[in-house]
Amino acid sequence: MPSPASSQSSATVAGPRIAFGRWDAGFDEPLLFTVKPDGTDRRPLLSERAEGPRWSPDGSRLSVIVTSPQGLVFVGVVNRDGSGVQRFDSPDPTLNLGCAVWSHDGTRLACAGWDDADPTRNGIYTVRASDGSDLRRVTTSPGGGFHDEIGDYSPNGTQMVFLRLASGDDHHASVMIADSDGTNARLLLRIDGLTARWSPDGATILTESAGTLILVPAAGGKPSPITIHMTSPAIPVNASRPGWSPDGSHIVFSLRVPDARGTDIYTMRRDGTDVVKVTNSPEDEEFADWGR
Repeated sequence: MPSPASSQSSATVAGPRIAFGRWDAGFDEPLLFTVKPDGTDRRPLLSERAEGPRWSPDGSRLSVIVTSPQGLVFVGVVNRDGSGVQRFDSPDPTLNLGCAVWSHDGTRLACAGWDDADPTRNGIYTVRASDGSDLRRVTTSPGGGFHDEIGDYSPNGTQMVFLRLASGDDHHASVMIADSDGTNARLLLRIDGLTARWSPDGATILTESAGTLILVPAAGGKPSPITIHMTSPAIPVNASRPGWSPDGSHIVFSLRVPDARGTDIYTMRRDGTDVVKVTNSPEDEEFADWGR
């Protein structure tokens, strides 16, 4: 079991925080941290490397993608201060489950599932958030080696947004919306990216394509690219991996600017104004998720 990276009490990390991963040179997985939205009080979350931190709906815990005791990709949970780390046993002997997304009531986690020996098992699954058990299949990826990645649940939990990718293609995806049980799936749009997040008010999907952040009506409609107002004159930027603030007024994202040594975490208003640089590191930083 991984050990906590901090012995600080939960009270010392109260209030909104952003979780993110930092990719150090030479490592295949990032180290995880949390930080205040203004960039102060950065703290390590885990002593081991993990991916995809996501806050629980009440902000008390985070899910992280780790290796299970059985050697498969699975999930662990950790308190917001880095204590109480749990790494769950895999519920299936051959199925990798990249679990990160909490259900709206915090009782279940949605996972991207794949079996290296049997591609017909590729799809989205859910498990119980308390112990990683009660495996349930939600989607079945089409034949031909497709892979489904969970994006988010709608705020009321009745729908989900997910990405459907061809195996081996890390970027070109179809953004799909379906009922939370996987039925009634429909195409929202196609992107060159890996993120789809539902706004807290339920009206909008936040996604990315080729370095541009995009807002799309969840009910369908014209996508609206976001112009990031950096400096005057404007400089070209490459933005990715966006997520919402808890109240939906701001967006957190990774950004690379020309001549930068790495990708840093930024926040801004949803209209692209009031840009704040949260981290400043020579390494690449991503997987940002904003908790209450």
